[in-house]
This record gives sequence, structure tokens and C-alpha cells, in this order.
Amino acid sequence: MTINDLDKFIASLPDWAILNGCFGDTRIRPTDIDGMVERNGKCLFLEHKGRRASLSKAQARAFRSLAEQGNTVITFWSEGEDVQRFRVDYRGGFKMFDPATLDDLRDIVSRWFSSVNSP
Repeated sequence: MTINDLDKFIASLPDWAILNGCFGDTRIRPTDIDGMVERNGKCLFLEHKGRRASLSKAQARAFRSLAEQGNTVITFWSEGEDVQRFRVDYRGGFKMFDPATLDDLRDIVSRWFSSVNSP
């Protein structure tokens, strides 16, 4: 996605405080997922992190839950196209690819697509 008007994009982001109180007496807050692809009823969720960012425990739990439902979640760490590592969550576990490259990431995404492309 190319952001043509950064101010307009920022202004369009929701303030999740609108849901305060909806999740009972908890500290639950919505998280975002950076990308999603659906093919033949199977979903691939994509999450980008900066080079030094970490995956929070809550987000990791959410991604494990999505994977246990039969989806695939790929979290990748990069600066621009310089991919350093990625994690693939799938039903039954996860695998870290560290170090990794953009070509490695593109390969794993292509393999996911091949595996779900036939109905």
C-alpha cells in the first residue's frame, strides 16, 4: 500500500477507546494486522515489524489462535525490503526463519498460495 496523503491516513485511523468497557473488566484492546489474503477459504495474515520491534505476548497469543483455526500467520521483521527474519505460525506450531531474506519470505508466501490454490 502506498500512502499518498500521510495526514489523511493518520486522521482515518480509529481511536479504539470507542470500545472501552466492551470487554468487561479487562485491559483488552484491539490489535491490528497489516495484511490478509484469502484463497479458497484459507487465510494468510501478514504482520510487519521494524528491525528491533518485538511481538507482544498478546499478539503472539492472537496469532497462535488464528493458526489453530487453520489459518497461517507470517510475522516478518524488516527495514523496507531488507527482511532480516520471519516467523510462520501454523496449526500445530510455528517456525522461525532467522536469518532470512526477502527472497525467503516471497518463497514461503508463494508456497502458501500453491498449497491453497486448489479448491
